[in-house]
Amino acid sequence: MNNVQQKLLPLMTEQLQWMPFVNIKLHEPFVKFIYWSLRQLDAGAQHSTVTSTLRRLGEDIFQGVVTKGIQDSSQHSVENKPKTAAFFKSSNLPLRFLSTLIVLKIVTEADYLAQAFDSLCLDLKTEEEKTLFLEYQAVPVILSHLRISSKGLLSNVIDSLLQMTVESSKFLSSIRVKKAG
Repeated sequence: MNNVQQKLLPLMTEQLQWMPFVNIKLHEPFVKFIYWSLRQLDAGAQHSTVTSTLRRLGEDIFQGVVTKGIQDSSQHSVENKPKTAAFFKSSNLPLRFLSTLIVLKIVTEADYLAQAFDSLCLDLKTEEEKTLFLEYQAVPVILSHLRISSKGLLSNVIDSLLQMTVESSKFLSSIRVKKAG
């Protein structure tokens, strides 16, 4: 892992805390940036500080970010309504898909991973999700869980890959159009 990545990772994690205050349309591009940045990380050269930052990043993506009420100093009032930014549980399909891939890439807790695989299998029933699967090159992320050491997840991994093989005439025709164009 290079020095830039070591500095970038904590910054991205901190920026997630501000996402409840940011226009929701900016959540997807930010999470996309996080995903592609994580794909560049060298998994073999992680220090303990990077591991803890990755753990926090994964938990925030999985659980979402909720802010407490904020105090407005000019009017001396407190806004008690918490603001939330949902990623893994978002209703926005591309945002949810990217968040799922991030969870699968960096989270190690079996219950989070099982939920991420369940979400992925459900979402892969749509044409749009299958297209996103290919666009974001999800196969290496999925295959990284295909190990004997994670026996509990083997069926989830295989289910996810099988879901991609279920034929869909609409999906196949969209791939043919993209190849022709």
